[in-house]
Amino acid sequence: MSEMEGKHPNESELSNQSVLVSPSDLNSDWSMHGGKLFSAIDEKSAIVARRHSGYVCRTIAGSPFKYLKPIQTGDEVIIDAKVTKAWNTSMEIKVNAYRRKLDESKERVMTMYLYFIALENEILMEVPPVIALDDEEIYEYSRADLRRRAVKKFIEEEERKFKKAGFEYT
Repeated sequence: MSEMEGKHPNESELSNQSVLVSPSDLNSDWSMHGGKLFSAIDEKSAIVARRHSGYVCRTIAGSPFKYLKPIQTGDEVIIDAKVTKAWNTSMEIKVNAYRRKLDESKERVMTMYLYFIALENEILMEVPPVIALDDEEIYEYSRADLRRRAVKKFIEEEERKFKKAGFEYT
């Protein structure tokens, strides 16, 4: 791989991206369907990955996540996404999702990390390294390899379980 100039996370960051929750987004308990939230998170994260790499990017994995609070109809979902680290052809994007109520109060509902690869005509492409400058960016950057290993280990364990149960894991 060639020596590539690094990029600061702010160059590709998305912050305060809004999604309004409508009745068609709700599940049977009248809160936002998790798949709808994940879809919005994935879309915003893909934009960050594309901005950082300069290529079309594909989601390849995500960290475990937990819904901290339900999102109700009429709430506004706010998504912040920022690249935390880049490896040769892949990137980690940190996403925070919040709900904003009609009274303007804002609460975090989820934090997760998504992993993307950069592609051109289905060929993996090199991505710029991340230049972490402030304390939070340096902390996230320093922990990224640990998170990535944990996600890989989780995926490998799940693959073994599927194979043991007689299912083909693709």
